[in-house]
Amino acid sequence: MGLGHRARLLGSVLLPFALACSSSDKPRAALPCEGVSPEAAEACLTEHYFRGYAAQPLAACANFVPTTRKVSGKKEISFFLGGSTVDTSVRAEGQSLQRYFEPYEITFFTRQAGSSSGLTYALNATTAQLNALPAQLGIVAGQKPTASQQSALDKATGDLLFADLRAFIRSQSSPPRKSINVVVIDQIASPDVAALFKGGVIAGLGLSPTLFKNVAADDASKDLFELIGVGEDFTPTLFVGHEDVTRLAKSPDVIVAHELGHAMGLQHTKEPGDLMTQFGASNACLPGLTDKEIDILKSTGGLIEASCGADRLFALRDSVARAVLARP
Repeated sequence: MGLGHRARLLGSVLLPFALACSSSDKPRAALPCEGVSPEAAEACLTEHYFRGYAAQPLAACANFVPTTRKVSGKKEISFFLGGSTVDTSVRAEGQSLQRYFEPYEITFFTRQAGSSSGLTYALNATTAQLNALPAQLGIVAGQKPTASQQSALDKATGDLLFADLRAFIRSQSSPPRKSINVVVIDQIASPDVAALFKGGVIAGLGLSPTLFKNVAADDASKDLFELIGVGEDFTPTLFVGHEDVTRLAKSPDVIVAHELGHAMGLQHTKEPGDLMTQFGASNACLPGLTDKEIDILKSTGGLIEASCGADRLFALRDSVARAVLARP
């Protein structure tokens, strides 16, 4: 089945309605804490983005005893908006993070109001663009690519999918900062790219230079960083698909907390009831952390250490190659 046919299976796509008035006729929305003195801005913005949440509605997961130890640390976050995301959505993600990590005495703060990222999607390409790659590389439809052609196809796929993501990260990395950029967008993947996941979803994606420098040569994460191609030194960045997080999680806290757990150095586990158990966000209970995970959180200093969704990104790259072989 070719990429074009897969895209048609999506059915209709809802497009935003055009506004009757021009953008110049629209009053500018006030920024959070606008007019507050510089000395009071950090406290005001931190209150806006991380406070005011309701109590956690879920009970702890059965048969899992979370640690009672505390991290007692602060971590700086800078928020960015993408797509049609509004400040209310960004605030919801910030509150979800703080609500989950508050019992472990991890507090977040920010020094600026959420600003535009210029992104619509973190993974962005159309079916037509993906279908055009083989011909651009001299790959004959229906014939298995040579090793060099496959390597070129992998690189071209990454260059296309991550062009917008790379541009954003580079714009925020001159010089790189140790604070974490959190980009809240509607969805991580554009519609044509999302169709290639065959029902799977990447709700969050964290990237870190620390992992790139330290992973072993045979670790899948090293291949992922080479595929994404953001270089070896940049500001740690976490992309959150707000619509997917809201739609998929029994608790809106769990997916974004799981992703930030990766962002702060925690790896996947298989223990039911642990925050870092893969796909644990579908459980109707609140997962917790272990003593070992607290030790990691204390030692990483808030830098993103891991990247979630690697398997799905590799599957996306490979699906482009399979589509080439499937075409007559």
